[in-house]
Amino acid sequence: VTGVQTCALPISTIRRRRPPEALQAPIATETVFPPVSEVNALWSASTRLRDLDPQDALLQYLAQRGIDRDRCAALDLCRGLAPPPCWPSWIPLVGQKPLLWAETYRLVTPLWDARGQLRSLRFRATSPEIPAGKKALNPSGYGYAGLVMADPVGVSLLRGQPEKTWDGRIVVVEGEPDFWTWSCHPGRLEKNPTWAVLGVVSGSWSESLAERIPSEARVILRTHHDEPGEKYAERIRLTLQDRCSVLRSLPRSEEHTSELQSPCNLVCRLLLE
Repeated sequence: VTGVQTCALPISTIRRRRPPEALQAPIATETVFPPVSEVNALWSASTRLRDLDPQDALLQYLAQRGIDRDRCAALDLCRGLAPPPCWPSWIPLVGQKPLLWAETYRLVTPLWDARGQLRSLRFRATSPEIPAGKKALNPSGYGYAGLVMADPVGVSLLRGQPEKTWDGRIVVVEGEPDFWTWSCHPGRLEKNPTWAVLGVVSGSWSESLAERIPSEARVILRTHHDEPGEKYAERIRLTLQDRCSVLRSLPRSEEHTSELQSPCNLVCRLLLE
């Protein structure tokens, strides 16, 4: 197996040695999320998109990215962050003053666990001046491994109670903008039933999540076509390939030039029709 190192010492020698404390393998610990009550309180205090002024910068940000803000509001995919008096101690200020931070990271998106329970929030910057590595922040001092973004159909799947409108397809995307885009895709407005959408970031996917995906589901992987995105897609594929039909999208350039002969291309085309 690639990436596995072997030791040149005989097994008997290894057994007689006790590794220093600093070299011993760390004990696996369960990811600790922010207190559920505080997560729910902050999400409840945050402003629904439908209640924002039509000229609000948040709505303009979504519109500039081609995201249907009315559809996004109807699905309650994200909200405008509540003011500082409502903030818990784990807001990731990254050294900024609260009021300045609040103007930068105003979009808040819920993160769900494998059972469809709200467990954390993710804060998205709307300013183009923010560097790539800081465009989205997670709660300070807490983990987020094993959590995903999910549209209402996706949440129902995680809870083990798929909505009647689900058509058997699951689109897995990477990051907030792609999550909002595919959740609000115009192909879903007039069609019933429709697909579910799950959004992943680094560390999102887990065996527990894979177990919640119904057998024989059609899973379309639309993570980014770069090194991290390919790793996410491969991890998901390995956990689902024995039970589900897993399809990978092609890079945008190939989608436009291909003859749509591969199963993945066909499904991606159908999702756009």
